Amino acid sequence: MTAAAWPIDSAAQIEGRVMQETLIPAREYGTFELYHGQVMRIIDVEGEQVPDVTLLDLRNLSERLSTQYTKSLNNVAMPTVGHHLYSLECNRLATIVADTVGDHDWSGGFCSEPLNFLRYGVRGTRNCRDNLAFALAPYGLTKRDVTEGANIAFFMHRVPGEDGSFKIGPPSSKAGDYVEIQAVRDVLVAISACPQDRGPTNGFNPTSVGIVIYDPA
Repeated sequence: MTAAAWPIDSAAQIEGRVMQETLIPAREYGTFELYHGQVMRIIDVEGEQVPDVTLLDLRNLSERLSTQYTKSLNNVAMPTVGHHLYSLECNRLATIVADTVGDHDWSGGFCSEPLNFLRYGVRGTRNCRDNLAFALAPYGLTKRDVTEGANIAFFMHRVPGEDGSFKIGPPSSKAGDYVEIQAVRDVLVAISACPQDRGPTNGFNPTSVGIVIYDPA
């Protein structure tokens, strides 16, 4: 299922020319071409919803986001406004230009059917890896191309333990919170409205993700 049209009145909140408004329904996915200079606003529509986001160079789909290089080259553990998103080849793909939450998961992972089976003992679940694979399929990519390290789980909240462990908690994002990324080159953006409902990743209640693409010029 691809993203459906989203009839929202967000244009008044955007400083620029809105090119596209889309609602990704709960548990579904969308794919977007973001051209150099354009900005994508990724919105938590109802609150406590994680969008899993992967970026690729639109002109060379083998070049993908690296969350580890992004952290390393920005010298931060939690990239936010002003930080660049880098590929595995250390090229800039985009820049974060707005962030109303500031708490995200940069580990590079995503939920998958095998992970859900090991954690919850269930098979056949909707998951972000499959969603991202479906999103990228029209571009000739497959599930093997959805690799760990190329994904940002915006708004996902990790709670660290004193012994170095961590657990996943509900996101602190509220309805209307958002992140904006501005393309440094033409990029392909695949997004999964995380379907996880067996843990607190989405507050046990997956909801929709809003996308607005605009030209700030």
